[in-house]
Amino acid sequence: MKSGWLILVLFALVGCGGTFVAPISQDQIEPLLVLDLRQNIIARSPEGVAPTNTRLIFRRIPAGTRTLSDGDILNEEGPVATTSTTNSQTGRIWLCTHELSQGQWNQLAGSLANAWNNVVPSSAGGGSAAIGDDMPAWGLSASDCVSVCTAWSNTIPGYELRLPTSLEWESAARSPDGSGLYGWGNDAGSASTFARVRLPGQTGAGPRPITGHAALGGFLDIHGNVWEWVSDGSDFNLRGGSWNDDLPSARSGNRRACPIDLGYALAGVRLILVTP
Repeated sequence: MKSGWLILVLFALVGCGGTFVAPISQDQIEPLLVLDLRQNIIARSPEGVAPTNTRLIFRRIPAGTRTLSDGDILNEEGPVATTSTTNSQTGRIWLCTHELSQGQWNQLAGSLANAWNNVVPSSAGGGSAAIGDDMPAWGLSASDCVSVCTAWSNTIPGYELRLPTSLEWESAARSPDGSGLYGWGNDAGSASTFARVRLPGQTGAGPRPITGHAALGGFLDIHGNVWEWVSDGSDFNLRGGSWNDDLPSARSGNRRACPIDLGYALAGVRLILVTP
């Protein structure tokens, strides 16, 4: 992994106060930051900038109080569901607009690269069609994700890459009124527009590129494609479902338990950037 000087360009943002329940409204899209992985440069970005193998895009999670819902958690061996609220770190928390791609993971991970090639059989991740720089990284363990984030964070004092918490992840995954089972609401017929999940009559298998679906509140593939690791203290869980799971697994409130050191074939990651 390459270290370097951090140049912060045009970055002077102040959190917006207030209280809301989980979702990021489509008509109140928050600002973007770009992290250049080759040069360790973080800069403000206009809308419409796409991620590349060496460029991560982050959107700020608005300040306020969020509610973590337990109304749509399935019995997938996750922790006991509780309803709680917490205050965000105003203006400092930025969630990646996309799942980490294989090309981006290679840039960050160094010797831990190509986790998807270590899964046997490789067809568990969708086979050769699931391999490519623009495809989501999969076969990732939570412990490897933490190690990669910690190594990057140690190169830039005051800045941090880490896994999202459940509250942070769910802030992006909720429907505009906060009550829907999915980010678009409750209509299962909309799933093919926003999510790569296993649908009745669906042909083909495997994940799609990290920008393969329409965005919800400015976030791509928050449902389906690959499961995404989240961390709540000592608890690590998977959120969002995958291409090989039925639609209910992709519910905004659902979570799946998984050992933190298991390179689960259907597991990827969406990162948080914390700024000073």
